[in-house]
Amino acid sequence: MFCKHCGKKNPEGAHYCVNDGMPLGEANENIQAVKETANFCKSCSHKNSSDALYCVACGVSLEKVTEKKSGAGDILSLGTFNKNQKSASTGSAPVIEGGAASKFSVPGLISAAKFAGIAFGILLIVSFIASSMINSALKDILGDGDLVEMFASGMKFVSVTDVLMLSHLAGIEYSITAMGEGISLATTGWIGLFALISAIGLIVVGFLTNRNQPDRSAIERFYTILPIAVVYSAVIAIISTFAGVSMEIQDPTGWFGDVKVEANYQFFTVLIRALILSIIFTTIGSMIGMNSHLKSFGGNMSYGISIQRAAFHSVLGIVTCMILTLVIIGNKSEVKDIKADAGDESYLVDFFLIQSGTYMWNMAHLGSLEFEASEDSESIGAKYSILGGPKADGMDVEESEELATGLEELLGSLWYFFLVPILLHFWAGVAIRKATTGNILYEIAAYAVAFGLVNTAIFHLLKFSVTTSFDEFINVSFGFSSFLTFLFSTVISFGISYAGVVLMNKKSGSDDVVQHQQVSNF
Repeated sequence: MFCKHCGKKNPEGAHYCVNDGMPLGEANENIQAVKETANFCKSCSHKNSSDALYCVACGVSLEKVTEKKSGAGDILSLGTFNKNQKSASTGSAPVIEGGAASKFSVPGLISAAKFAGIAFGILLIVSFIASSMINSALKDILGDGDLVEMFASGMKFVSVTDVLMLSHLAGIEYSITAMGEGISLATTGWIGLFALISAIGLIVVGFLTNRNQPDRSAIERFYTILPIAVVYSAVIAIISTFAGVSMEIQDPTGWFGDVKVEANYQFFTVLIRALILSIIFTTIGSMIGMNSHLKSFGGNMSYGISIQRAAFHSVLGIVTCMILTLVIIGNKSEVKDIKADAGDESYLVDFFLIQSGTYMWNMAHLGSLEFEASEDSESIGAKYSILGGPKADGMDVEESEELATGLEELLGSLWYFFLVPILLHFWAGVAIRKATTGNILYEIAAYAVAFGLVNTAIFHLLKFSVTTSFDEFINVSFGFSSFLTFLFSTVISFGISYAGVVLMNKKSGSDDVVQHQQVSNF
């Protein structure tokens, strides 16, 4: 007998799957769940209290399924048991599908590894296609030169493993040794468009793990995808240890010495970045197909809907701003002239516009895009926001006005970007109001805090910095302040989503009045 949820083969006559604990058949009035006399868990051997229904250590059920005997009608039947209802005999709520601990058991990790393998397989295919396109584009840009001839022998500008790392926004460290001197260059963050490469497989896997369980609550879905994200990020981090390049160029003259070039990725940096992105994207995929009647199946239990909406709307907002930037700003006459001058490389302008769209999402939350550069004790800086315009250190009033005028002519009014977070946060407030099972103020606050954390994490990963050391130390960074991103994202998302709740309550109140009047007239 095969489990409809995970596909695991079970012994004949089994009522529950040995892998994930899901029922293997339809509800049967002759089947009942009874408490075993032993207090020790068969799974982890932990001693539990005499009235415990689930192991407090691993979450495995302490009940066993037996045929219903005559006179046992007062015992809880499988056909009438609802995992979201309280036990009639003890008054305590059962643990959700064994809880998170059971997902990290050996069977749970094996199942997670299978889905992580699917995500990684999709990532490999997409990365291979992307690396081929990037290498082809770079060869066209460089034209017929000595550098292209050097790579014509089979070497590539960008390998598949490089795209794997870039798709998780991993930084890279370069080191060059020549003539007894060492030069180092380290980067953090990268272009946000590459993250969409990893998103494809992760969203698909998030959907596949929950496709047969439309009534599963949001928190149960999170417990399901969490071990997948952990296994997946560990695999990506392991690959980072042998990704990159290392080559030595010999000096035929013997005057300057050999040149050694190395490019490496940091294991723990890749691990953390891959874990953050995999949790965000698998969470989004797990929402697909969720039952719309949320209150009947756990509602916003443990703020699951609030957290998943936060992750979903963060990514959806960024993608929407990318499209708006490409379509609206890309079709302005000034930008078209730039594309015309670029000729065959006009797609680089579109690439730049898409990347700019990621920043527009945070600027629509009143964020300021900051540029800083320092060389030893000297530094310069600049900021740009939709409301305040450009500001730069060392720039007088007249120069600042000229820069603002030039950007306004190029970009025009950007008010429509503010509509994106307004609509998405309002939508979140309405959805949470419909799914509420507790204090709506706490649930909106959970959404706002989760959104602030997710948005801060994303733009922390997107913050680009370059650090070099040669004769002098140089540091360049380009991105948003993490503290201000969290503050503005949390406050704005809370205010707008709460407005959605208030309007939803008013509409519900009006509907109640109309129904009352109709009953009175009748």
